[in-house]
Amino acid sequence: MEKNYIISKCDDSEFCFQPQGNSLIVLLDNDEKVCVLNETSRFLYENCSGKTVENLCKELFEIILDKESLSFDMLMNDCIEALQAMEESGLIRICLLYTSPSPRD
Repeated sequence: MEKNYIISKCDDSEFCFQPQGNSLIVLLDNDEKVCVLNETSRFLYENCSGKTVENLCKELFEIILDKESLSFDMLMNDCIEALQAMEESGLIRICLLYTSPSPRD
């Protein structure tokens, strides 16, 4: 997954959300599947719509308290793994951001 992919939430009207401390428990597919989002994944899910992977990771990095022990690249890799897991669960969609080619002379 590239940094310039854009994220959108799937229709969550069929999901049941239950906060549990800093985590979020999500019941998917008529209670047949459960997804638990830890604090980081919960932030990513709640703040993802319409953003690129890179911009979402930058937002998360800005609020991290202990930046000395975590590089942005490490955070980006962890975020990509979490976003891929959420996409596989059906919580979000990730697609390439379309940019039109620049006009040629």
